[in-house]
Amino acid sequence: MQNKEYSDFYTKNIAPYIKEFETIRKNYLFLYFSVYALLLIFFFLLFGSVNKFIQNGVINDSALCPRVFIFLYLVILIHPCACMLITRYRSVIKEKFLNNLLTKLYGLTYYNANPTVWTNIAASFGMDDLMVKHHINVEELQNLSAASGCTFSFDDFIKGAYQGIEVEMQELSFRKSTGKSSVICWHGLVMSMDLKKELNSKIIFYSDKKMSQRCTNAGLERVFSEDVEFNELFDVYSTDQIEARYIFNPVFMEKMKSIVRNNPEYKINGEFYNKKLYVLISSGKNWFEIPFFKSANNPAVYYQPVNDLKNLLSIIDVIKLNQNIGM
Repeated sequence: MQNKEYSDFYTKNIAPYIKEFETIRKNYLFLYFSVYALLLIFFFLLFGSVNKFIQNGVINDSALCPRVFIFLYLVILIHPCACMLITRYRSVIKEKFLNNLLTKLYGLTYYNANPTVWTNIAASFGMDDLMVKHHINVEELQNLSAASGCTFSFDDFIKGAYQGIEVEMQELSFRKSTGKSSVICWHGLVMSMDLKKELNSKIIFYSDKKMSQRCTNAGLERVFSEDVEFNELFDVYSTDQIEARYIFNPVFMEKMKSIVRNNPEYKINGEFYNKKLYVLISSGKNWFEIPFFKSANNPAVYYQPVNDLKNLLSIIDVIKLNQNIGM
């Protein structure tokens, strides 16, 4: 999305309903700094002054070690509270922002992974089991080649009908078992879209080259298009060459190339399967996040979530999933 295009979009669709956001942010910011001010007060109560703390040393003050341990214990208790406030603010603002934007413009609904204070505390401590679960069907995920043999940790969830197509978007992690524990082997966003036509073949495309071995092991054949740049960016495998070539029309290939060009950190996997198109995008970022230390009145803080949604939903527009495509 270009600067002028985004500026007009922001003025029309975002600015009218975010007046309260900066007030909410300032309240959380006050609480955030109050937490560290409390920690500073404890420091002075324990050590008197920074200068005295430096000069005393362990040798000259036998009571210094216990006080250091007490202070470190207070840091361990208080610092997560400050982190929780950041997590809570992001949850509150993200829910307000995305539900206004998604419902008004696209007919979609956002489900907050951490809708309460208690689930925000759980998120701050990494206790996923305590979080409310809104997510894509697990059995469908397990049927995907990229997620074979994995378990899942779920985050933000978006669901609804866009252009007459049922859509689900989920930020999540794939986990692989390593004996008694599990490790994250993939993190990103999965987008599921209904097809009007049931395909006769299985079609997989990806820019993540780690997928190659899985495709050949599954008995799929490589499909080459006439677009040389697309062939360099994506590998396509299918059980039906003709059907795959029909699906990968020039407009769809151009859109996928555009997403990769504009987001070089993305690794994109896609799969046409069981009357649905699944697009899996991995990157090093958290999706749809609103910064805590930037003013909520700054248009720039909403650019990335808006641009991400525009790119994702444009896939539906270019592949014309709302049409009953015939062969």
